[in-house]
Amino acid sequence: MERMTDTTLPPNFDLNHEILFLNIMLSNPDMFTRCANILDARYFDNQLKQTISFILGYYNEHQGLPEPSILKTSTGYESQPVAMDRADREWFLNCIEHFCRYRAIELAVWEAPKILEKKNYAELEQKVRDAVLITLMKDLGLDYWDDPIARLQAIKANSGTLSTKFQDFDKKLYGGFNRKELEIVCANSGVGKSIFLQNLAVNYAEQKLNVVYISLELSEEMISKRLDSMLTGIPTFEIMRRMEDVDESLRAKKAEHGHIWVKEMQSGSKANDIVAYLEQFYLQNKFWPDVLCVDYLDLMGPNNKSIDAGNLWVKDKYVSEELRGIARQFNLLLCTAAQLGRTALDQQVHGQEHIQGGISKINTADNVFSILVTPAMQQRNEWQIQFLKTRSSAGVGSRLSLRFDPDTLRLHNWDGDPSEGYTSSTLQALQRAVTVSGEQPNTEPNPEPTTMRTTIAPTLKGLVSTSFNDLVRQGLR
Repeated sequence: MERMTDTTLPPNFDLNHEILFLNIMLSNPDMFTRCANILDARYFDNQLKQTISFILGYYNEHQGLPEPSILKTSTGYESQPVAMDRADREWFLNCIEHFCRYRAIELAVWEAPKILEKKNYAELEQKVRDAVLITLMKDLGLDYWDDPIARLQAIKANSGTLSTKFQDFDKKLYGGFNRKELEIVCANSGVGKSIFLQNLAVNYAEQKLNVVYISLELSEEMISKRLDSMLTGIPTFEIMRRMEDVDESLRAKKAEHGHIWVKEMQSGSKANDIVAYLEQFYLQNKFWPDVLCVDYLDLMGPNNKSIDAGNLWVKDKYVSEELRGIARQFNLLLCTAAQLGRTALDQQVHGQEHIQGGISKINTADNVFSILVTPAMQQRNEWQIQFLKTRSSAGVGSRLSLRFDPDTLRLHNWDGDPSEGYTSSTLQALQRAVTVSGEQPNTEPNPEPTTMRTTIAPTLKGLVSTSFNDLVRQGLR
């Protein structure tokens, strides 16, 4: 056959090209195997459609190609053998990929009028996107044993792990969240899912990462006002009165932070809507965001309109898979939220069974954690984070505390040194009580029994009498 270089692709494909492609694949079964996942009989001329359909059906059923005699008897097509060397194979793989992509786009254009007539814009967008993304699997993956130091340096250079800036949180996750992951924070209504996502957005912006915050519930203005308070330290109830201070503070901080875009979308928006937004984002900014916060998963709809949105298990399965697909497609970290069900209202310990919609979204997510704020915890401005699923760490079942500033809505690392067997809040309550009693905590390795009885014991008794269940459930593990 005539030698052609990798970059010499036909400007158009005619019947002769299609016959050549077919003969190459029939003569070289390994070539057909590599192309089978992108082939479609509709891409070929009418004279070859029946033959291609028969070959694909035979291959899927018997995991091999039909013998020439079987093919001729079944379809009338008589194949011609084609010998190939390495360069010819590379040329063919480039051509068949280009051919399938071109014909898929062509089909989408031909089907566009009927789809537009039904006003199903999302379906058309999906068809075009699927066509553009048609590609052969040429990358065989990572050679694990080859140059370990270069592999590790590449991971470090790509900043795959992004710190949440919550020290205990990062420790549980071996460094933080990662790009291409889907993270889900769960809580009952009104507990603080949105506030947690907004704190993450601020924390990542402080690391000079670019963040997009998409809300399907709150307005852009409401979210921005919260961010004003978090970034400036000015209490939320003073933001409107101190607008000039807010403006001055934010202008001074802008150069030291990554950008934050806040976008409000309608409830029921789909993953395709977010993809369209991200593509427009790139056209205007010439770069992709590092972090995407979607507030929140339960308010989204699946791309496929035929899916019953009332079936939460199925709906959430598709939505979570589509969101994780966005994280992988755009190499970003995607954080979202979900509701806990009614069964979690009176629970001190959350489990996967308490998440509204069930196991489908949990299976897809990389990390799932919940927020617990009891009345006692609210009084001491404590949020407890419970880890319900971690894909790449041993954090499942563990808990940690964050300190919440109700004036600025900012979450901080918990002050103090938690002791094994107690949450940080319980230990601090004991320490505060000891100090108030007029005696400094004994730092000796083995304090005298009298000191223990006169300081720690009365405090513990007071805590138990105030809220025995809260102490046992939150303080003792």
